[in-house]
Formats: sequence, C-alpha cells, structure tokens
Amino acid sequence: IVESNNSRLLGLINQILDLSRIDSGVAEFTEEKINVHDFITELHTNYSTFSHDNIKIVVKENLKEGILYSDRNRIFQILSNFINNSLKFTERGIIEIGAIEYPENFEFYIADTGIGISKEKISTIFERFSKIDSFSPGAGLGLAICKSLTEKLGGTISVNSEQGRGSCFKITLPK
Repeated sequence: IVESNNSRLLGLINQILDLSRIDSGVAEFTEEKINVHDFITELHTNYSTFSHDNIKIVVKENLKEGILYSDRNRIFQILSNFINNSLKFTERGIIEIGAIEYPENFEFYIADTGIGISKEKISTIFERFSKIDSFSPGAGLGLAICKSLTEKLGGTISVNSEQGRGSCFKITLPK
C-alpha cells in the first residue's frame, strides 16, 4: 500500500513539474526524423501486454511510409497518456491506435470503447484538474499536459466522445 501510494504521489509531483517546465518555457524539445509506421508499431508493442480477454489493443491505421520531424519522446508521452486513460475507463472492448497522413500534417489517434465523456465535460476535459467525475483516478493533469505539449509541438488536440460509447483522442502535428 505504501509503495503504491508513493508511486501515485511521485507521478503527481512529476506531472506538476512537467506543467511548470512547459509554462516557464524550460521544457526541452528535440526535433528528429520519425518513421511514423515504426513509431506506431513501437507504441503498440509497448502496450500490447495490456491486452487480455476483455480488452484488445490494436493498430487500425498504420502508415507504410511517412516521415514526421518532431519530438518523438513528447509524442510518445502524449499518446501514452491517451492509452493509459483508455485503459482506466475501458472495461471491455477495443483500444485502437492509429496514424493518418494528410498533405500538411499527421493525425495520431487513440480510440476506445470505454465509458465515454458526457457533453458537459467535453469542453473542460483539457483544463487542469478536470476529471470525468470525482471518483476518477488521477489528479486531472494528464490531458492538460498533453494539450500544452501538443501546442508546443505546433499541433492541435481534440476529442470526440459519447457517454457510454467510447472516446477518440487525437493530436494533429505539422510535418
């Protein structure tokens, strides 16, 4: 119990520090060449162990080619947060990982068949300390960090969700 609580506290402290670094402009970003197909495959490999009888983590759309110049670690951080949220709020069904290339940008998405988000909460979901309800795990900082990181990478973040039918979180990043 102590170890579990220590882990949660450390996670919260790290989130607060991450937000502070981003806000103060000292967060580091490293642009590199990213093969999007390999990136999505790596992300899926890292989370495929979470698949079980009730939840399958799948890759829906994965580009055979496609190069993005951005910060690999920050994109991984954002998408990992989306997947972790999907795992928290999906009891059964599918968590889908995908990437779509457009002429000017790439769209990465994580879609799930979880509990979804009510219309009232959608407009505040990316704000600090915003939670689906007071019983939801976490401090409500993860999606605020995702939004800040996405904006620092020059992209946009969005969500489509219907309560009881799942959610789809997306980031769109310039090439």
